[in-house]
Amino acid sequence: MTSPQEVDLQIDSLQAFVAESWSNIAIADRVANLYYLVPPGNQKAKRCFAAAARAARGSGSVYLIRTKINRLRAALKAPK
Repeated sequence: MTSPQEVDLQIDSLQAFVAESWSNIAIADRVANLYYLVPPGNQKAKRCFAAAARAARGSGSVYLIRTKINRLRAALKAPK
């Protein structure tokens, strides 16, 4: 199980990368690398991860990508 501190650290790192990056492909790669944070039984986190990955792969705005990533953070930190 991933600690809440590790979740915060990884998500904060991703948010900083999104703010500085010009490439949706690079952002999508970074989002995909966070799949290990999603626990197997957490369906909401899986859906939020999929939405963040879709937003990063598509021509989504930075605001949309950041919103989806924040929802993923909330789903990962929510009590089960």
